[in-house]
Amino acid sequence: LPDYLDTLNPMLPNYLDKSLPEYRETEHTYSSRFNRRHRLSGHVFAGRYKSLIVDHSQNGYLRTVCDYVHLNPVRARLVAPDQPLRSFRWSSFRDYLVLLGGRPPWLRVDRLLGEMRIPFDTPSGRQEFEIQLEARRQGEDGNAWRQLRRAWCYGPKPFRDELLMAVKRQGGSHHYAEPRRESERERAEQRVQEELRQLGWSDNDVATRPKGDPEKIRIARRLRHETTVSLQWIADRLKMGRWTHVSNYLRRKRSASLAENHLQPRPASTVSVRVDEQKIRTDPYWEVLPTHCL
Repeated sequence: LPDYLDTLNPMLPNYLDKSLPEYRETEHTYSSRFNRRHRLSGHVFAGRYKSLIVDHSQNGYLRTVCDYVHLNPVRARLVAPDQPLRSFRWSSFRDYLVLLGGRPPWLRVDRLLGEMRIPFDTPSGRQEFEIQLEARRQGEDGNAWRQLRRAWCYGPKPFRDELLMAVKRQGGSHHYAEPRRESERERAEQRVQEELRQLGWSDNDVATRPKGDPEKIRIARRLRHETTVSLQWIADRLKMGRWTHVSNYLRRKRSASLAENHLQPRPASTVSVRVDEQKIRTDPYWEVLPTHCL
C-alpha cells in the first residue's frame, strides 16, 4: 500500500530478541534508498514497525492473517467493488495465481493452500483459492480484524502463555508494551490467587465483600508494591468500584500508617547532644518548637 507494508515471515531463532532489530534495519534501509532514488526526505511509512506473532501450528490462525493482508487493498479502497482482487499489482495475491516459475523465490504458497483445504498447487487449485478469497471479500466484516490490529500475538491460550514465559525470562525494554503489560497482569493474578488461598476466599467472596474491605485494601497495596498493573485493573479484579476508590483507599491507609508510626515512641538516642539552655530560654525561635524536637 502507499504508506505501509504487511509481510508474513517465519519466526527467527530467539525471535523475541532478533526479529525486531532486523526488520527495523530493513525498514530503515528501504526508506533511505527510496528517498535517495526519488530525491525525497522524511518518513516513507505511516507508522512504526509492529509485529504480530502468529501460531501457524494449528489451523485457522495463519489463514486469518493471510486473508487480512490480501484484503488490505479492499479496506483501503484501492480496488473498486467491481474489480477483482488480482487487479491490484502490489500484493502477493496475484503471485498465488501464477505458475511456480513466475513467483518470487521467497514466496511459499503451500501452507496457506493447505489451510484452505486445497491439496495441490494446480490451475484448478489456484482457481479455487481465488474463489474462496473473493467470497471472503464479499462477506468481510471490519470487526473481525479488530483483534489482529490490537493484539501482539495471535493463537490459542497455550501459545500465548508460552510467549509470556519467554518475555519473563528475557525481560528488557526491547519488548513491546503490550506483552510486558500482559506479563505484569499474569504476575498480579498470581499474587491475587496466593492471597485468596491464604484467606480461604473464592471469587464469589471477593464480589460480595464490601469495596473497602481491609483485606482487599491490603491486597491492593501489595499489588501496587510488587507489580505495575493499573489501579483500574486492581479495582476490576478485587471488585472495589472505580479506580479512584482504590486510590482513595490506599491514600487513607498510607496516611493512617504514617500517623501510627509518628505516634510510636522513638528509641533513646545514643548520641550526646549539648544544648545551650540560656539560648533556649531567650530565643523566641525555640519557643515554637515542640518538646520532642529539642
